[in-house]
Amino acid sequence: MPKQDDLALFFGNAVDWGKYKSMSSCKNCFDRASIVLSVGKNEYCLKGLSVSEIRKIINKFFPRHKTLDPTIRYALDSNIGNGIVCYDEGKVKKYGITSNLMNQYLILDSEINTDFNKEQIIIPFDEFKNSRQVYKDLVFEINGCYRDKYYTACLVLLRRLFESLIIEAYESKGIESKIKNNGQYLGLEKLIESIAQEPTLHLSKDTKKYLPKVKLFGDQCAHNRNFVAKKQDVDKYSDHIRIAIVDIASKMH
Repeated sequence: MPKQDDLALFFGNAVDWGKYKSMSSCKNCFDRASIVLSVGKNEYCLKGLSVSEIRKIINKFFPRHKTLDPTIRYALDSNIGNGIVCYDEGKVKKYGITSNLMNQYLILDSEINTDFNKEQIIIPFDEFKNSRQVYKDLVFEINGCYRDKYYTACLVLLRRLFESLIIEAYESKGIESKIKNNGQYLGLEKLIESIAQEPTLHLSKDTKKYLPKVKLFGDQCAHNRNFVAKKQDVDKYSDHIRIAIVDIASKMH
């Protein structure tokens, strides 16, 4: 994540604001701040943002709606417990948004593409219909790669999905410190070793058995310059992939 001084520029360059409710349609500061919090959570898995970070993003990219820190702070403080959460990060007070409130500001959704048939889907779309947009988009791309015969890309994205799901499963339980070293998340191999032994997450025996196999193929695709995946490489573990992903995803709730 960029430093605070670079945050507004980072958001503006990277975000498709068309996926969210228009700032121009917002009647108050609370809605505008909530859109920014929704983007942070949905796109970048940010737990929250400070008032000054929210203000910089709004003022830089939506100058018609320029606002001040006290106005944002009052709007958010008035809604703590009504979709807004508040916590301290060091000496800085930060605000987050619940998934239920965030969904009110999303206007695009990755729905099932009618061009897919059952034989072209690795990860069932329905399993992620209530998940954050970033996961819906990733599952869409994974299935799209499989359908369009980009099997190496499919396995690389599956590796990323597993890594993201494991991290979020830990975060949802408030135990993410178990998978960090010097403040940074561990690599996938260590994440798999950790989650297989984590008593609070209760992975199935099948998931524990399948995860190392899926990682091996993902590593081959990502790091072995002589390896190009074939359809049979994905198909061989397709059932394992579905079982493990659905199991881990269920731990995020």
